Amino acid sequence: MAATVYIIRHAEAEGNIYRRCHGLYDSLLTPRAYQQLPCLAKRFENVPLAAVYASPLFRARTTAQAVAAPHGLTVELRNDLHEIDMGDWEDLPWAELPHGWPDQYAKWCARPWEAAPPHGETVMQAGARMLNEVRRLAQENDGKAIAVVTHGSAIRGALTGIAARLLAAAVLLWVRRNMPDGVLSTLLLALILVELGSIIPTIVVLKQRLNEIEGGEED
Repeated sequence: MAATVYIIRHAEAEGNIYRRCHGLYDSLLTPRAYQQLPCLAKRFENVPLAAVYASPLFRARTTAQAVAAPHGLTVELRNDLHEIDMGDWEDLPWAELPHGWPDQYAKWCARPWEAAPPHGETVMQAGARMLNEVRRLAQENDGKAIAVVTHGSAIRGALTGIAARLLAAAVLLWVRRNMPDGVLSTLLLALILVELGSIIPTIVVLKQRLNEIEGGEED
């Protein structure tokens, strides 16, 4: 048996419309976000949720309350669900970064999966941190459905990590089918099964953007 986990990005926040680097910066929701929240609540009104978890940042926990309230649930905060740590770039306008950190910003644009802001973390580190917490929550809620409200970069990092592992698994399966039987090939296949078993049965990702529900476009 496995948990069903709905991973939800928070509603529109100030950083989205003012084009500022908001990672750990605790920004507010926009007026549009409060129009989005009833749509999100309706999306989950008939989903039998056992628990709702959220990042402690205001934009995530307020979004989570919209999901939890119709079910009579209290939002449970988990620190590891927070957004990417933007380090020295926190709350700076994105437009300033090419001037203040030209090399680091160029790498951020060209290879974002391995670039980190000064004294911050990469998208992949944020995704791994968030995904590890989701796995813990799934184990705690075996056989149940839960919602997890987190952040865009953390979700992108997690999905990229999962996709990379699935691609690696596909390659290893191909290798397994095209090499003689033996200890090495058996070991590779076992590793594939362990990796897939740790991901696929545990997580169902809800990547339905809130503003798509209302027909808008995402920043």
